[in-house]
Amino acid sequence: NAPDCVKKRKKRDSCNVIDWEDCVIELLLLHGANEAEIEQGQYKRLLELRVFSA
Repeated sequence: NAPDCVKKRKKRDSCNVIDWEDCVIELLLLHGANEAEIEQGQYKRLLELRVFSA
């Protein structure tokens, strides 16, 4: 049973990890950023334009 507990714990921990890139993309989309620019990876510039200037 001990190995099963370890496996369950690892699965649970991995679910609690937040992917910063996904959060940034969602934030940019909420602020009306262009999807094509997001796909090009221009996060820093888009954050400055869309989020911090609002």
